[in-house]
Amino acid sequence: MSLKTTLSKDPTAQNVEEALKWLRSGQTPLVSLPLVCYRSGALADADAIDAVVEDAGGRTIWDGCHASGIIPLDGKLMVSCTYKYLNGGPGAPAFIVIPEELQGKLTPVIQGWMGQQNQFDMDWQYQPVPGMKRWASGTPPVLSLAAIEPGADMILEAGVDNIRQKSMVLTQFVIQLYRNHLQSEGFTLGTPEDPTRRGGHVALCHPEAYRICKAMIYEDVIPDFRPPNIIRLGLTPLDTRYVDAYDGIDILREIMRTEKYKRLTKERSRVT
Repeated sequence: MSLKTTLSKDPTAQNVEEALKWLRSGQTPLVSLPLVCYRSGALADADAIDAVVEDAGGRTIWDGCHASGIIPLDGKLMVSCTYKYLNGGPGAPAFIVIPEELQGKLTPVIQGWMGQQNQFDMDWQYQPVPGMKRWASGTPPVLSLAAIEPGADMILEAGVDNIRQKSMVLTQFVIQLYRNHLQSEGFTLGTPEDPTRRGGHVALCHPEAYRICKAMIYEDVIPDFRPPNIIRLGLTPLDTRYVDAYDGIDILREIMRTEKYKRLTKERSRVT
């Protein structure tokens, strides 16, 4: 059985356990959750949540899109993308991580030619390749894979543990700038204070978040808006300097001081 649960707040072991209580005995939940919440930047306690779900007889499939390349991962069952911290950009390929002990037990729903044993026999019966190769359902996108290789090489050279350390310091620096310069302008912090419980972006909340976001873009600072009131500042440790973060917040502070955002329409574009 697949359990689809909408949580009104960032997932914790406690509220996941509450969400699972309605299951009848013998039902097996498949729980899909973000490792890093795309709105708030909150980092889930994956080990604790896995324990709760497994105690209920189920498995967690993690969404690693906002974690891959910035947070050390330990081979959890996961789907993810390469277009964020892995530097692939829009259209870059996604990927899946399956622990070794599950690789022989799970079978792809999309039973593609590349995952078939002896594919040139052209057999009618689907017999998956052993291990992870069965998940290559179609021909790999060679150009897209080649484009992400330099970004992956940089991450391997820098070391994800080092990247994680800089990420925590960089986000803490921005949070301190928020306290010093933006809290008095009506902003609130939507990101966890504890650096071990947040990912690589900082969420600043404001009733006029959309227009403020547009004003920042006009000043060549590129955040993004997430409803209902979030300005999301993505801080990529490999190429974001502390001076870049400082300058971005300084521009935001000037936008608020001069009220430039009030000159812009509240009408939203399709892409925010």
